[in-house]
Amino acid sequence: MRLTDHHRTEIRRNFNRISPDSTTVFEDIPAKKFRNAQESFGQNIEADEEIIYLRDDTLFGSAKDGYFVTTRGIHGKPFLEKPLFIHYEEIQNVTFAKNKIVVACKDSKRYEFPVATGCKKATPMLTETIDYLRKEGFISGSIDSSTDSLSNQQSAQVDNRCSGCGAPNPARGNFCEYCGSALRR
Repeated sequence: MRLTDHHRTEIRRNFNRISPDSTTVFEDIPAKKFRNAQESFGQNIEADEEIIYLRDDTLFGSAKDGYFVTTRGIHGKPFLEKPLFIHYEEIQNVTFAKNKIVVACKDSKRYEFPVATGCKKATPMLTETIDYLRKEGFISGSIDSSTDSLSNQQSAQVDNRCSGCGAPNPARGNFCEYCGSALRR
Protein backbone atom coordinates (compact mmCIF):
# COMPACT_ATOMS: atom_id res chain seq x y z
CA MET A 1 0.00 0.00 0.00
CA ARG A 2 1.36 3.42 -0.96
CA LEU A 3 0.79 6.80 0.66
CA THR A 4 -1.58 8.97 -1.36
CA ASP A 5 -1.62 12.76 -1.52
CA HIS A 6 -4.50 12.64 0.99
CA HIS A 7 -2.36 10.62 3.44
CA ARG A 8 0.54 13.04 3.05
CA THR A 9 -1.75 16.04 3.64
CA GLU A 10 -3.18 14.50 6.82
CA ILE A 11 0.25 13.58 8.17
CA ARG A 12 1.55 17.10 7.40
CA ARG A 13 -1.47 18.59 9.19
CA ASN A 14 -0.53 16.65 12.34
CA PHE A 15 3.09 17.69 11.90
CA ASN A 16 2.23 21.35 11.66
CA ARG A 17 0.24 21.04 14.88
CA ILE A 18 2.82 19.30 17.08
CA SER A 19 6.01 19.12 15.02
CA PRO A 20 9.15 18.59 17.08
CA ASP A 21 11.99 20.86 16.08
CA SER A 22 14.44 18.03 15.18
CA THR A 23 12.00 16.18 12.94
CA THR A 24 11.53 16.58 9.20
CA VAL A 25 8.82 15.08 7.04
CA PHE A 26 8.75 13.55 3.54
CA GLU A 27 10.75 15.46 0.93
CA ASP A 28 11.63 18.23 3.43
CA ILE A 29 14.45 16.07 4.83
CA PRO A 30 17.73 17.83 3.94
CA ALA A 31 19.89 15.74 1.57
CA LYS A 32 22.91 15.58 3.90
CA LYS A 33 20.80 14.48 6.89
CA PHE A 34 19.02 11.91 4.72
CA ARG A 35 22.35 10.44 3.50
CA ASN A 36 23.80 10.32 7.03
CA ALA A 37 20.69 8.67 8.45
CA GLN A 38 20.44 6.20 5.57
CA GLU A 39 24.10 5.19 6.00
CA SER A 40 23.77 4.96 9.79
CA PHE A 41 20.43 3.16 10.22
CA GLY A 42 18.36 3.21 7.03
CA GLN A 43 20.19 0.64 4.92
CA ASN A 44 17.44 -1.98 5.28
CA ILE A 45 14.56 0.19 4.10
CA GLU A 46 12.79 -1.81 1.40
CA ALA A 47 12.01 -0.44 -2.07
CA ASP A 48 8.23 -0.38 -1.48
CA GLU A 49 8.60 1.22 1.96
CA GLU A 50 8.01 4.97 2.14
CA ILE A 51 9.77 7.27 4.59
CA ILE A 52 7.29 9.46 6.43
CA TYR A 53 9.69 11.40 8.62
CA LEU A 54 13.16 11.53 10.14
CA ARG A 55 13.80 12.25 13.80
CA ASP A 56 17.36 13.54 14.30
CA ASP A 57 18.53 12.82 17.86
CA THR A 58 22.05 14.16 17.48
CA LEU A 59 23.26 17.19 19.37
CA PHE A 60 24.73 18.92 16.31
CA GLY A 61 22.19 17.84 13.67
CA SER A 62 24.10 15.20 11.72
CA ALA A 63 21.19 12.69 11.86
CA LYS A 64 23.56 9.77 12.51
CA ASP A 65 21.43 8.87 15.55
CA GLY A 66 17.64 8.95 15.53
CA TYR A 67 15.03 7.15 13.49
CA PHE A 68 13.06 7.00 10.27
CA VAL A 69 9.33 6.38 10.58
CA THR A 70 8.21 4.52 7.47
CA THR A 71 5.07 2.84 6.20
CA ARG A 72 6.41 -0.47 7.58
CA GLY A 73 8.01 0.44 10.91
CA ILE A 74 10.77 2.31 12.68
CA HIS A 75 14.37 2.14 11.42
CA GLY A 76 16.61 3.70 14.00
CA LYS A 77 19.85 3.98 15.87
CA PRO A 78 19.81 5.12 19.48
CA PHE A 79 22.94 6.92 20.70
CA LEU A 80 25.92 4.52 21.00
CA GLU A 81 23.76 1.56 19.91
CA LYS A 82 23.55 -0.60 16.80
CA PRO A 83 20.98 0.11 14.07
CA LEU A 84 17.62 -1.58 14.55
CA PHE A 85 14.26 -2.10 12.91
CA ILE A 86 10.95 -2.36 14.76
CA HIS A 87 7.99 -3.54 12.71
CA TYR A 88 4.71 -1.89 13.73
CA GLU A 89 3.16 -5.33 14.37
CA GLU A 90 5.73 -5.84 17.18
CA ILE A 91 4.97 -2.59 19.03
CA GLN A 92 2.89 -2.75 22.19
CA ASN A 93 3.19 0.90 23.26
CA VAL A 94 5.22 4.09 22.97
CA THR A 95 5.90 6.35 25.95
CA PHE A 96 8.18 9.19 27.00
CA ALA A 97 10.29 8.80 30.13
CA LYS A 98 13.43 10.57 31.36
CA ASN A 99 14.17 12.32 28.04
CA LYS A 100 13.77 9.10 26.07
CA ILE A 101 11.15 7.75 23.71
CA VAL A 102 10.52 4.19 24.89
CA VAL A 103 9.13 1.66 22.40
CA ALA A 104 7.91 -1.45 24.21
CA CYS A 105 7.35 -4.53 22.08
CA LYS A 106 4.97 -7.45 22.55
CA ASP A 107 7.93 -9.82 23.13
CA SER A 108 8.98 -7.69 26.18
CA LYS A 109 11.88 -6.01 24.36
CA ARG A 110 12.27 -2.29 24.97
CA TYR A 111 14.03 0.20 22.75
CA GLU A 112 14.97 3.63 24.06
CA PHE A 113 15.72 6.61 21.84
CA PRO A 114 17.34 9.46 23.81
CA VAL A 115 15.94 12.81 22.74
CA ALA A 116 18.95 15.13 22.55
CA THR A 117 16.90 18.30 22.51
CA GLY A 118 14.62 17.19 25.36
CA CYS A 119 11.65 17.60 23.03
CA LYS A 120 8.67 15.71 24.42
CA LYS A 121 6.64 16.48 21.30
CA ALA A 122 8.41 13.59 19.54
CA THR A 123 6.32 11.00 21.42
CA PRO A 124 2.87 12.34 20.44
CA MET A 125 4.08 12.72 16.85
CA LEU A 126 5.19 9.08 16.76
CA THR A 127 2.05 7.75 18.45
CA GLU A 128 -0.28 9.81 16.26
CA THR A 129 1.53 8.67 13.12
CA ILE A 130 1.19 5.03 14.20
CA ASP A 131 -2.50 5.56 15.01
CA TYR A 132 -3.08 7.19 11.61
CA LEU A 133 -1.29 4.40 9.71
CA ARG A 134 -3.35 1.81 11.60
CA LYS A 135 -6.61 3.67 10.86
CA GLU A 136 -5.72 3.88 7.16
CA GLY A 137 -4.93 0.14 6.91
CA PHE A 138 -1.12 0.24 6.74
CA ILE A 139 -0.92 -1.63 10.05
CA SER A 140 -3.03 -4.59 11.05
CA GLY A 141 -3.56 -5.76 14.58
CA SER A 142 -3.76 -3.85 17.79
CA ILE A 143 -1.10 -1.42 19.01
CA ASP A 144 -1.43 0.60 22.18
CA SER A 145 0.18 3.75 20.84
CA SER A 146 -1.59 6.47 22.73
CA THR A 147 0.23 8.84 25.03
CA ASP A 148 -2.01 7.35 27.73
CA SER A 149 0.30 4.31 27.84
CA LEU A 150 1.52 5.07 31.33
CA SER A 151 2.14 2.73 34.22
CA ASN A 152 -0.67 2.35 36.79
CA GLN A 153 1.31 4.47 39.22
CA GLN A 154 1.72 7.28 36.70
CA SER A 155 -1.86 7.18 35.47
CA ALA A 156 -3.13 7.59 39.02
CA GLN A 157 -1.16 10.85 39.22
CA VAL A 158 -2.27 12.11 35.79
CA ASP A 159 -5.55 13.88 35.24
CA ASN A 160 -4.59 17.10 33.48
CA ARG A 161 -4.91 16.86 29.65
CA CYS A 162 -3.20 19.44 27.44
CA SER A 163 -5.64 21.41 25.31
CA GLY A 164 -2.90 21.86 22.68
CA CYS A 165 -1.76 18.30 21.99
CA GLY A 166 -4.08 16.15 24.14
CA ALA A 167 -1.24 14.56 26.12
CA PRO A 168 -1.78 13.53 29.77
CA ASN A 169 0.13 15.53 32.38
CA PRO A 170 0.62 15.37 36.15
CA ALA A 171 -2.19 17.03 38.09
CA ARG A 172 0.13 19.67 39.57
CA GLY A 173 1.90 20.61 36.30
CA ASN A 174 1.70 24.13 34.91
CA PHE A 175 3.03 23.32 31.42
CA CYS A 176 2.53 20.35 29.13
CA GLU A 177 5.41 17.88 29.37
CA TYR A 178 5.03 17.06 25.67
CA CYS A 179 4.52 20.37 23.85
CA GLY A 180 5.23 23.03 26.50
CA SER A 181 1.79 24.69 26.30
CA ALA A 182 0.37 26.26 29.45
CA LEU A 183 -2.10 23.90 31.14
CA ARG A 184 -5.55 25.10 32.15
CA ARG A 185 -6.72 24.51 35.68
